[in-house]
Amino acid sequence: MPALRLDDIELNVRVDGPEDAPALLLCNSLGTTLSMWDAVTTILARRFRVVRYDMRGHGGSGAPPG
Repeated sequence: MPALRLDDIELNVRVDGPEDAPALLLCNSLGTTLSMWDAVTTILARRFRVVRYDMRGHGGSGAPPG
């Protein structure tokens, strides 16, 4: 999966939908991953550029030190 790197932080990111569509950012809750949105992403991606990510320490994102 694609990753977004900012300094020492790496976030796992998934982008679906047409490049020219309005962006829609989906944030997962504590203890979950971007896959919690799988069921609705297919429908939303018909009209939106859906951006999902794993929070730090969740799913494919890097964990903070300590």
